[in-house]
Amino acid sequence: MTDLVYSSSKGSPLRSPIPWLIVVLWFAAIYALAERGAFVEAEPGPPVRLLPAVLLPPAVFILAYRALHGLRDWVAALDPVIVTAAQGWRVVGAVFLMLWGMGMLPAVFAIPAGIGDMAVGVFAVYVTAGLARRSATWRTDSRRLIALGLADF
Repeated sequence: MTDLVYSSSKGSPLRSPIPWLIVVLWFAAIYALAERGAFVEAEPGPPVRLLPAVLLPPAVFILAYRALHGLRDWVAALDPVIVTAAQGWRVVGAVFLMLWGMGMLPAVFAIPAGIGDMAVGVFAVYVTAGLARRSATWRTDSRRLIALGLADF
């Protein structure tokens, strides 16, 4: 198996092409399925057909993380400041609210998703700053950000 870890002489673990390739392939598969209507429910109700697309990636990651030493090393080598800062992009959840306002998304999805994403994105900026300077509360704040992100998910 190709090792996912890059030593400090090779640069950041974010330079490994394998995780990026997995993300691109997953996106392509989900896009193709969505284009074919695989996630459209025949009857009104909960989006049950979407559930595997939501639950499968974290489940596969957890199983791979437990089974592959190289993946655990790769994750451990990631800079937690960069990983935390990456959550800041979620402020774009405001788009969900705009699409709801234009009648393109139902309120039942757009309001909690939009507000939740924006809250995580704004809080991520605060947590990243505390983590970077190792403030007295950085561990607690990081756990709260993870909990908030999972609750929004």
